Amino acid sequence: MNLPQGNFVNVSGVDATEGAKVVFVWRREKGTEVYTLLGSGHVVDAACPGRPPGISVGQFSVTFLLPPGCSVDDVFVTDDRNNKDHLPGVIVTPCGSTADTPPSPFDAVALHADAPQKNVHSGSVLISSQRN
Repeated sequence: MNLPQGNFVNVSGVDATEGAKVVFVWRREKGTEVYTLLGSGHVVDAACPGRPPGISVGQFSVTFLLPPGCSVDDVFVTDDRNNKDHLPGVIVTPCGSTADTPPSPFDAVALHADAPQKNVHSGSVLISSQRN
């Protein structure tokens, strides 16, 4: 089983655009115009019933695996699929690496008893991810 290796990162903020539904997390490769979609997530909708106190309309939080060679400085968030309109005020937070994660009862288990056990990060949710 190939398990993810690297660092998890979280982006969070508020998309103040009226009717916003989805945010996209991008990576721009240094010195190029090459963009890679790292993930996406839904924003809190105004019509969301029973929204807890302190949760704002447009609020989002997306946790994803940072690709090798990518820095948090290369990450940005848009609310459009063509990566043009960067959202202001986005907080980018490193969450730790897959190697730092302690074992959990929810970790992946080997299919055979004699196969080596491997640890999978279980503390963050990968909402959606694509690699180009």
